[in-house]
Amino acid sequence: MRRNPFFRQNADDVIAELLRETVARAMKMPPGVERERLLRMAEHHEIQANLTAWANSPGLQRPV
Repeated sequence: MRRNPFFRQNADDVIAELLRETVARAMKMPPGVERERLLRMAEHHEIQANLTAWANSPGLQRPV
C-alpha cells in the first residue's frame, strides 16, 4: 500500500496523538461540562484506536 506523500503520519499515530492531546487538555481544566465533553471525546478516540487495530489485525479476532 502506497502512502500519501502529503501525510507524514499513519492513522494510528494520528488517533494516538488526538487521544493524548484531548486527555491533556481535559486534565488542565476545572471540573465541569467542558472537561466531561473532552474526556468523552478521548474515550471515543480510544475506542476508535482499538477498532482500527482490530480491523487491521491478521485473522480479525473478535473485539475484547
